[in-house]
Amino acid sequence: MATGADFLLSGSAGVQLQEGHRAHEGRRAILLTRKTDVGEFISLASTMGIEIIEVIHQPGSPDPRHVLGSGRLEAIRDELKAKVEGHPWSGVDLVMVHHNA
Repeated sequence: MATGADFLLSGSAGVQLQEGHRAHEGRRAILLTRKTDVGEFISLASTMGIEIIEVIHQPGSPDPRHVLGSGRLEAIRDELKAKVEGHPWSGVDLVMVHHNA
């Protein structure tokens, strides 16, 4: 088990820092954001081997508890749980949130 010094939960989804690239290779993700310029974030994800399938942008004021709003998060959860074959989100196993204060 990794120590606190080399283990990052938030930024790398709980993988050991030195294993970040291998641990995410081939993953498919949805990116949730309030930002319009997400090019750098997508490039960083790509460097880690993560394919961003869709970017969901939600304008307006952030919900202080959920960042994007509980209704939007519930809708995304329901779509992912449905696992409809042929759906653009088929095979998505990661939801990333791009949020900088």
